[in-house]
Amino acid sequence: MPLKLHDEIPDVFLQTAAENGDAGSGPAMLVHFWSPRSSCRENHLACINALHETYGGAGLKVVGVFVPDAATAAEAGVRADAQAAAEGSVRADVQAAEADGPADAQAADADIPADTQPGAAAHVGRGFGVRHPVLIDADRAVTEAFRIDGLPACFVFDAGGKLRYFQTGVRSRALLEQTIRRLMGTIRPQTE
Repeated sequence: MPLKLHDEIPDVFLQTAAENGDAGSGPAMLVHFWSPRSSCRENHLACINALHETYGGAGLKVVGVFVPDAATAAEAGVRADAQAAAEGSVRADVQAAEADGPADAQAADADIPADTQPGAAAHVGRGFGVRHPVLIDADRAVTEAFRIDGLPACFVFDAGGKLRYFQTGVRSRALLEQTIRRLMGTIRPQTE
């Protein structure tokens, strides 16, 4: 079962974001998990990109978590084998896709595993039209910490790091956007 409402954002996610220079905060944070093998990937990413474009300038923090399976890991140049999992840390590169150069030129250095290449996450994101920071969860530490039970999945956290909304699959953009707008102070929450 995924995180419950009011649970705190998992430490492994915060640590990974901080290690990669993306620990900024705002009135709301949208963390979404996706895989290229998902049949609804295009609709999901279009929705997330639209939310990022609409609310990013007002402080919404959006971070994508790319969850590769063995086949997509190979396609993306991401090592997702037992050795990567045994190394114990999330292989991540949280960078804005539009701010980074191509990973292909960096992949020429055979001494550095592909999943730790600077720009690998941005390259993966760019390849799927993602225009916000992306984390590659090759060893699935972040996915496990969020207790994901289906992809795609979205989690919205408030400024204090408490979960305020989550959904799996492609569901109502209206509910997702309503939560974001409420947390950002652009609409009043409905009286309960």
